[in-house]
Amino acid sequence: MIDWYQLQSQIDRIIQARALANERISEEKQRFLGVLSDVVPQKLDELHELVRTTQSELVPDFDGDPSRVIAVPIEPEPASICATDGSQIFPSRHEVSPAALINISRIRVDYANLEREPIIESRPAILLEEDFDSLLDPEHPVSFTDLITDRRTLRELDELALLAESEREALGAGAPVLALTDGSLILWRLAGRKFQTYENRVIEAYIEFLQRFENARVPLAGYISLSGTREVMKLLQLAQGANEEELRRFNEPFLTDTFLFAGWLKPGQRTPVFHSRSRIMKKYGSQSISYFFLHVGDEVARVEIPRWVASDEAVLDFTARQCLDQAKLGFGYPILLSESHEEAVVRGPDRQQFYALIEEALLASGAAPRLSVKELRKRASIL
Repeated sequence: MIDWYQLQSQIDRIIQARALANERISEEKQRFLGVLSDVVPQKLDELHELVRTTQSELVPDFDGDPSRVIAVPIEPEPASICATDGSQIFPSRHEVSPAALINISRIRVDYANLEREPIIESRPAILLEEDFDSLLDPEHPVSFTDLITDRRTLRELDELALLAESEREALGAGAPVLALTDGSLILWRLAGRKFQTYENRVIEAYIEFLQRFENARVPLAGYISLSGTREVMKLLQLAQGANEEELRRFNEPFLTDTFLFAGWLKPGQRTPVFHSRSRIMKKYGSQSISYFFLHVGDEVARVEIPRWVASDEAVLDFTARQCLDQAKLGFGYPILLSESHEEAVVRGPDRQQFYALIEEALLASGAAPRLSVKELRKRASIL
């Protein structure tokens, strides 16, 4: 057990250190806001050229003036909103079988016609390690955990595309429909790995799913709460004349883009669009990802969109309005993303039930389930 009395002095030290850090960070924030207001508007052409020539892939490109503030209408037109989320039970070598489970939620509410019955459901699937054999290169192993995480990502987008396509077919070409997902549309996990056979297959499948939204003319938005990106901060550093080494070293955990724009935007306002220059965008092609920051009242969210959404002003405005409305309905976070999370989430009792069902099936088939000694001891209290 933890001796909380002994920890109190250490907690006090953390509070003191944080207070000093907050003072320094507040000063830095004001400096960056000054760059955004005074420097950036005066050197847009030069800044575009600096972005083009910098080696840093985490400095975004942009259209227009990054310091511009755009008001988002409070009351959008009613639309049909689709959302998905996913959760998983990772495989455990201590359990009866190295099996994993992925659970994907599917939510659809038509705010333009509330008489339509909403869709609120989830679709679970069990996966074994051998299910991935045909995808892997024997000389390039990938952990079962990474395989499950990648498959969950693909299934979330696939199910969301199916919902979007179904809504477009049901409602017709002109009906307002938005697809919402929780988190980034940029495959950052793969961006940090070598693009070998398996990774390329995942990226190709992901891009095919992205293309389906454009084909259906249903805008897609990846909503990120408490984003920790520093891309716009690096852009402001570049505007101040920072060199490549200074850009690389800039990694202040509290000086994030959302922290910056929380001091720049007011509730109901958004930034112009920025364009990701991550090296993985070369794989995305025409489906490369752009983003904007949106002040929803309680926080500033980062909203990621495919380039075709960013390039159409009417579609972009529609997406921003719907994201803001969803956040207001959800008291600070999109209500359908909250619902999709609750429908998808796999909790501790679910994990226990999952493995209990496998044990029962093994016993019924005449096979003897085997648990590790560690797992057996965890299940049996000594008291």
